[in-house]
Amino acid sequence: MEIQGPNGQSSVTYNLFDDATGAELGSDNGDLDDVTFTYSATAGGANSAPNRPRWVIRNPGGTYQLTGQSGYTGTVPANNPGTRQSYTIEAVFADHLTVDSVTLDTSSLNTAGTTWEFSVVTFLDTNGNPFSSVPVIPAYLSYGAGFTGSSGVGHYIAASTLSVLGVGGAATSNGVSGPADSAFVDISTGDVTIPAGQAIGGFILTTALEDVRGTTNGASSSVRRFVSLRSQGLSRWPPKTLTFPSRSQARSRTPIRSPTRST
Repeated sequence: MEIQGPNGQSSVTYNLFDDATGAELGSDNGDLDDVTFTYSATAGGANSAPNRPRWVIRNPGGTYQLTGQSGYTGTVPANNPGTRQSYTIEAVFADHLTVDSVTLDTSSLNTAGTTWEFSVVTFLDTNGNPFSSVPVIPAYLSYGAGFTGSSGVGHYIAASTLSVLGVGGAATSNGVSGPADSAFVDISTGDVTIPAGQAIGGFILTTALEDVRGTTNGASSSVRRFVSLRSQGLSRWPPKTLTFPSRSQARSRTPIRSPTRST
């Protein structure tokens, strides 16, 4: 599967659990669908690489991974043009599931490079809405050292600006990847603040790439992987850890609930 910009979007519904036993399914058994994933990518912007940003589902070594790719080609006419492109995954859990905690296993949320990569995770209530207003990440030069960690109610930010150096000059260079570059974002350990006693209806994970290159820089790209999620308190069942769903678990159906607007 591949979803690519400009403004590409696709929703897929998965049947992951046996409704009678809670066992993880290897293929669709025909009972209730459990989660809808909506994949989307924005327009690439100036100097964007062909077919980027995009989502690709791969199967390296038998483990399904969702890989997001973005990048900029050529050179820029002026230092720090500030163009942004992004890609988003939104997961919405079905109403028959009561999800108390979620852990996301990711990589490359805030990786060092000559462009600025950053990510925002937003958890949703059971109506499919964010628990609070989604944070707006300022432009690189307006964000100081950036921010990493829990923000407001239901959000996690990975946006250290130390990942790229020399912004505003003729050449940027790799800095140090942010502390949450390959994060396990775990609600149960307090990584994200969720109102006590409230179930989780899903999440939105967005990664953006801001073109902060100087006029002497070449092309730049980034790759982000979403490996698995762990959902706890699924009805009466014990915690489950799932690698990314395979094609055999997917159904091309109407989403369980209409997805919220991705940022």
